[in-house]
Amino acid sequence: MKIYIKEENHHPIQFSIPNSLFMNHMVASIGSNVVKKTNDIQISSKDIYKLFKVLKDSKQTFGNYCLVEVESSDGEIIRIDL
Repeated sequence: MKIYIKEENHHPIQFSIPNSLFMNHMVASIGSNVVKKTNDIQISSKDIYKLFKVLKDSKQTFGNYCLVEVESSDGEIIRIDL
């Protein structure tokens, strides 16, 4: 995963995080508990891990692609590529 942050009048920040660091069973379990506590959505850690597997498979199929790209009105840009 690559994260790119650019603020107006500042140098852009770009860094990479290995996908295996956040796409694992422990993170899926923590995410499931957080979602259950903060929302009325019931999602299991197995379902979240399945989502992680789909993201991993799509990266192998399609290569690098943009998951999120946000540009604010004052010129800040945040982009997350898988």
